[in-house]
Amino acid sequence: MTDGGSTEDQWTLAPAERELVMTKSRANRLGFAILLTFFRERGRFPRDEAEVEAQGTAALSKQLGVPTPIDGEAFLSGRTAERLRAEIRVRFSFREATVADADLLTIWLRDHVAGEAGGKSSP
Repeated sequence: MTDGGSTEDQWTLAPAERELVMTKSRANRLGFAILLTFFRERGRFPRDEAEVEAQGTAALSKQLGVPTPIDGEAFLSGRTAERLRAEIRVRFSFREATVADADLLTIWLRDHVAGEAGGKSSP
């Protein structure tokens, strides 16, 4: 996931994270732990199960005392995944971008980047 530290450390749940994971239903604990640790390390959620390292899933399974799933069985989708991702975003003080955010970014880029790029001459 991120540079520095061992891969195992990146998939280690902090005590407060483990406590939070344990509040989820048995069926969702591993999937929630995967989403939580992936988001913590990368600042985003995995696009699909192929992005989640098998050794990470195995490390989380061991910490939670659950069997290591086969073929992405722990990857959450649907309404449950949406709800859990929303909870994780709140935990890390993130929110989904809005149209207003895009408008503000466009204005900032126009004022700070496009003007500078346009003012430089080519060699």
